[in-house]
Amino acid sequence: MRFAHNLLLGVLALVLLACTPARGAEIVLERTAVDRLVRQSLFTDQGRYYLQRGACYAYLDEPAVTLTGGRLVLNANLTSFLGVMVGAQCIGVPLNSKVTLSGKPAQQGGTVRLADLRIDNITDQATRALVQSLVMQRFP
Repeated sequence: MRFAHNLLLGVLALVLLACTPARGAEIVLERTAVDRLVRQSLFTDQGRYYLQRGACYAYLDEPAVTLTGGRLVLNANLTSFLGVMVGAQCIGVPLNSKVTLSGKPAQQGGTVRLADLRIDNITDQATRALVQSLVMQRFP
């Protein structure tokens, strides 16, 4: 009887411990897992992430992800043909540039999102306005 009583108290203590609110947890991100996640969730259209579709278009491809200084860094190639639509045609200019974007991983509910998004580098400075107006607005 004493054994059953102690067992019941032990089980009750474990249940109470299991029901207590959990403290904050640390998120550990590995570069290979993050790289795979970015490729599988964003670059799903023949390895491209479209920012704009149609006759006037812009997309990122050739992604490479690194983790540096607490930030997720995405290096990619931006290919675009932007301008003004005239009928069904885009009258504009082609642009192609390497871009580096970064953000801080932050937990939001049950998912990890990027906060504090910024443009770290663009090889073609003429493309900076395009990246700021398109990429930063549409990048998840």
